[in-house]
Amino acid sequence: MTDGFESEKAVDLASGELTRRQLLGRGAGYGLGAVGLGAVLSACGGVSAAGGHLNKNAVLKFSMSTTIPGLDAQKWWNGAAACGQHAMYESLLTLDPYQNSKLVPLVATGFPKVENNGMRYTFTLRKGIKFSNGMPLTSADFKYAFERLVNPSFASEIGPLFTSLPIVGMSAVLNQKAKTLSGITTPDPHTIVFDFEFPDSAFIYVNSHYMAGAVPQALVEQMGFNRFNWSPVGTGPFTVDVVNRSSAITLKRNKNYWNSALPRYAGVNWKLGIDDTLGMIRIQSGQDDMMYDPIPTGFIASALSPKYAKSGQTVITPQDNCYWLSLSLRDPVLKNLKVRQAIAMAVDKPRILRAMHNLGTVANGTFFSPLSPFYEDGVAYSYDPSRAKSLLASANLPSGAKVKMWSSNRFPYESVAQVILADLNAIGLNVDYIPMEYDAFVTQAGTLPAGMLLWAYELLYPHGSYIVDTSFTTAGISGATNYSYVKSPTLDKLATDGHRATTKSEIASIYRKIGRIVVRDDVLWVPLIYPHRPDFVSTRVRDFRASASYGEDQERFFYKYAMT
Repeated sequence: MTDGFESEKAVDLASGELTRRQLLGRGAGYGLGAVGLGAVLSACGGVSAAGGHLNKNAVLKFSMSTTIPGLDAQKWWNGAAACGQHAMYESLLTLDPYQNSKLVPLVATGFPKVENNGMRYTFTLRKGIKFSNGMPLTSADFKYAFERLVNPSFASEIGPLFTSLPIVGMSAVLNQKAKTLSGITTPDPHTIVFDFEFPDSAFIYVNSHYMAGAVPQALVEQMGFNRFNWSPVGTGPFTVDVVNRSSAITLKRNKNYWNSALPRYAGVNWKLGIDDTLGMIRIQSGQDDMMYDPIPTGFIASALSPKYAKSGQTVITPQDNCYWLSLSLRDPVLKNLKVRQAIAMAVDKPRILRAMHNLGTVANGTFFSPLSPFYEDGVAYSYDPSRAKSLLASANLPSGAKVKMWSSNRFPYESVAQVILADLNAIGLNVDYIPMEYDAFVTQAGTLPAGMLLWAYELLYPHGSYIVDTSFTTAGISGATNYSYVKSPTLDKLATDGHRATTKSEIASIYRKIGRIVVRDDVLWVPLIYPHRPDFVSTRVRDFRASASYGEDQERFFYKYAMT
């Protein structure tokens, strides 16, 4: 069965993909030299150039500089934790990074049957699927996962993506008048039905997120959150074996996994708290195979050498992502529109790109990148330091006025921040810059501080709601992700309109309008760079891919790799 949409419908947005020929034609436009383009094509080609026989008993050695809050897929919105969550939980559909993030069935047998003018979706589950502990999967397990995500008392970090869906009974759950969603029914163990109050074009993509993966209700409630968080049970190809929360996690092959072809090796030795420089050295020396962190700045030049591009060890992936500077309306200085406009005009983006080793392109549009369906060129303010200085002078700021700016201290943030500091100082704006360890920065950002945050945000799936609902709606304030602290009835209404629109042209028009308001009219974010992500892997790894849509917090698709 088809997905239930005609050719003009929203799901077709997922079909935009680059062929090898198109990529060759656009290589210069992406800012990639021969080495960088070769690395990208190495990734597109699948198996690297290195030889060796595949080994199903191999263990992948993986490191990251951070630790994680746990492995409960419905609780944490955390890219580091997601490396394991992706390997243990499965949703009805998925965006496959090995098919240019194409929307494909996973636990479902196919795309849903769509009825009632787009207000009813019926999924059929594959038969014979079991959880890693041997319990049979049923449709009720998916219903329970959705209800965990939206239950206010559970406080899911990704809840706003799901609470915005107009599923029948959602308001009763959010107002704590009900514990279950009446709009999700399970007529039999292999069928799940979603009924909506209005059509919703984001739902098909939200349902492809691993966080909507099934969990067994009886076991979760028996174990309690704290135990399940570190010893989870899912239907994915790997399961947890050993956990040391501060230093290491071991994953092993799920012996009950329904797809006999996966995983293609025995397990993952996942080390936590390994500095990215040490992680890179360990990969180069053959002690480790890959790391979560991007290549550290001190290794970029050598990693981009022809040697590593030819072997397929270095992979450069254009990202559907944007580095940006958020400007909080809680700050008395930034509350002045003239100050925000001055900041947008003062930043020298080509110089920022050079500080990032030219790994990307200058962001002349909005926070939606050129790889998204919502990109619009020319929206961002042009570099004009003279005009910026005049605007700042006319803002009549009090003497000694200062703005704080925070970022992670990992590549490329500190380098980018130094450029921004110099540019803002040149127009007369005093900035107190505070670089932080990644975990501490994420915690600080969650307080929605008064000042500027230097960060990045990917478009995980081809619907603008993924960024807009969390970043620019009133609901995003309670979700601690509306970093500009904007409360706008106009943006709230447009966000709702984006869900209810059903054609790709309507959806694109709405999110481009939101982009213009955020970047041009209200200057809530200053888009800086559309990045290309560098990754480095050992010679043992085969079929490595970095997804274009997972951004800097690159969630690892362990189950897709092979090892020698």
